Parts: sequence; structure tokens; C-alpha cells
Amino acid sequence: MLYQEILNRETASLPDYLKRELLDFLYFLKKKGKKPLSGTEPLGEGGSKPAFGCGAVKIKIAPDFDAPLFL
Repeated sequence: MLYQEILNRETASLPDYLKRELLDFLYFLKKKGKKPLSGTEPLGEGGSKPAFGCGAVKIKIAPDFDAPLFL
């Protein structure tokens, strides 16, 4: 059975508020289909990726990080 026939049959029995929600979802899918996949966007104005460790958050690792854990 074709997708169009299935969609017509299934949506015919929906109440109006669900038809509106379905329409909104279809518009969302069409908009999403025009966006590039995550990770394929061109880089911003800087032109390069940030260097590793250049973030604002500083993390301190304890000196005994590799020590075995005792439970």
C-alpha cells in the first residue's frame, strides 16, 4: 500500500486538534530536512576549530587519579 493511501486513511479518523498537530509535525520535518546533518555545518567566523583545553572551565585531577579504588 502506498504511503499516501495510509496517511489519508489514518488521518481521516483523527480529531481536528490532532490533525493540526500532525500538520505542525509535517512542517517541522520539512524544515528539518533542509538543514545539514550535525557536524557538517561550516565553521563560524573564526575559520578554525577551538584548540583542545581552551574552554572556560578548569578541571583539576587529583594526584592519585590512577590509584586503585577500594570499596
